[in-house]
Amino acid sequence: MTIFARRVLLSALAPVLALSAFAVLQLSLAHRLPERLATHADPQGEVDGFSSVPAFFWSAFAVGSVLGALGVFAVIATRRSPSTQRVFTGIAVGVSTNFIALQSIFLLRQVDVTDPSTVDFAWWSFVIPFVAGLLGGTAGYLLAGRTVAPAAEPLPSDAPRIPLAAEERASWSQTVVTRMPVVVSVLVLALGIFVTYAVGWPGILVLLSALTLMCSASVRVTVDSNGLAVRPTFPGWPRKRIGLDRIAHASVRETEPVRKFGGWGYRYWGRTTAVVLRAGEAISLELTDGSEFLVTVDDAATGSALVNSLAERARATG
Repeated sequence: MTIFARRVLLSALAPVLALSAFAVLQLSLAHRLPERLATHADPQGEVDGFSSVPAFFWSAFAVGSVLGALGVFAVIATRRSPSTQRVFTGIAVGVSTNFIALQSIFLLRQVDVTDPSTVDFAWWSFVIPFVAGLLGGTAGYLLAGRTVAPAAEPLPSDAPRIPLAAEERASWSQTVVTRMPVVVSVLVLALGIFVTYAVGWPGILVLLSALTLMCSASVRVTVDSNGLAVRPTFPGWPRKRIGLDRIAHASVRETEPVRKFGGWGYRYWGRTTAVVLRAGEAISLELTDGSEFLVTVDDAATGSALVNSLAERARATG
């Protein structure tokens, strides 16, 4: 089985298995559930929505099926970028796991309950599905497997290089900072503090969003004998590293975030995966699997030339 087929199968199998498990759970508990089920809770965990058992099941089945179909579509649509496709495979599995875990919690909390309006869905009722989705997504990502890149061919003769002696070591690093995510993250942080104070735990989700935006405000790009690495300046994780054996050649490209990628941050378009924080020059890596990785950074010419020199040396030394 090819890697592509495995990833499509994983993204399709996850919602099927999740919905099947949910159906078995609902049928096994049917005689112990109230005629009217609580189907929604407000941020304080108090019930504010109800439906019949069949309506709850079929609505969950419909939403789960749509989420599963979207996951399969995303995996197929990202086939030109294998590394991005692997991430979407994990997301597809994680979303299906999270959704069905949440529906299952709603069922289990109402076993042997006569009045569903008295059920209190505490904060952990939402944390458990989140953790389940995270574990499911991680499993999906690992099971998706790494794409084995074809052997790299010699670099093009016109690819820029930096002369290096046989035993000479070299590295290059630049930090990119952009103001827009900083401003937005501060505003979202203020909103998160207000929501946490006024509503409660949902404000934590807003605070996490602010942290995510803050991480995208500045990245550090490094080129050395291990390849090219991109990581947030704070907190330094997650890190995206592309080994020299995966790089066909590097060059400099001019890019514009909104027009070419629809915005700033970590982006995917066609065969290109990009980290774009501003308009202007960027290091463009043509990878041996046919995809492209791009990151906007100052002095991209020096960075790309060093990538080529180090990649050429790595090929020569085997």
